[in-house]
Amino acid sequence: MTPRQIEVFQAVMLSGSITAAAARLNVSQPSISKQIQLLEGSAGFTLFRRSGNRVLPTYEAEQLFERVKLVYAGLDDVRRFAQAIRDNRTGTGGSLTIAAMPLLAQYWLPPLVARLAATAGLSFSLPVRSTDWILRAAAAGRIDIGLCLARATSPGTRTTPLMELPFACVMRDDHPLIDRPTIGLGDLENEQVVELNSFDDTTPEDPLPKVERSGPSISVFTTAAACEIVMAGFGVAIVDAVTARAFARSGLQHRRVTDVPPLQLALVQPERPSPTRFADAVCQDLFALARDTEQLTNGLSS
Repeated sequence: MTPRQIEVFQAVMLSGSITAAAARLNVSQPSISKQIQLLEGSAGFTLFRRSGNRVLPTYEAEQLFERVKLVYAGLDDVRRFAQAIRDNRTGTGGSLTIAAMPLLAQYWLPPLVARLAATAGLSFSLPVRSTDWILRAAAAGRIDIGLCLARATSPGTRTTPLMELPFACVMRDDHPLIDRPTIGLGDLENEQVVELNSFDDTTPEDPLPKVERSGPSISVFTTAAACEIVMAGFGVAIVDAVTARAFARSGLQHRRVTDVPPLQLALVQPERPSPTRFADAVCQDLFALARDTEQLTNGLSS
């Protein structure tokens, strides 16, 4: 009993005649008759009886056909599943978990995710976490893509440089430093400063700028919180250029910080041999967006 014989048997059952089955499969009538004979010999019972130009299935053929329908239903399911993979609609291909540190999750990532979800019908989970959490989750395979600070490669992950972001000092337009074209950390020694803090004691190599100052300060985890505090009337904050540009729409002014190296960001993935086709496509979109962002923020000025 071969797959070809089963295919011919199904065609005869569905069409009701040898002639129609031959036309359905685009083969000759003798070829159909021969395959049916071979199947009957393999099965050990008669499948059809002739009635004029038509063939009538035996009771045994009806029973066999019920099982054949199950086989073809399974094949149809496989075809639909393959199409879903192609169209990025399966659970593993059409849904991604992208973990990002706050400065990327709040202003940089949402427009891209919204576009992909709206235009391609894709699903996303977007946990907002610290860099260390993202690295641990990627190593454990709990996320598909991580966007975080660039550090030494973590075991179990693949890390690719994403982009560099300059730092900016944000302030209200009535702040005394508003007339300066750029800001240095030394300019902030006597100012009220909102500083970023990862609040993670396990990462001593923190790239976030620290200000030596005598005035009061506030430490926060997110750049958005830093900007909101400045808008409420407390001093200045040092944030990334993406956040600074976002809050410019709310009236905050920003100046480039001249003596702080740019923020190094990376894309992290689990170290598995073959990432999903969907994840690979989204990564390419992220890299393209990062290139555009670098070009935009490298021109950050007053």
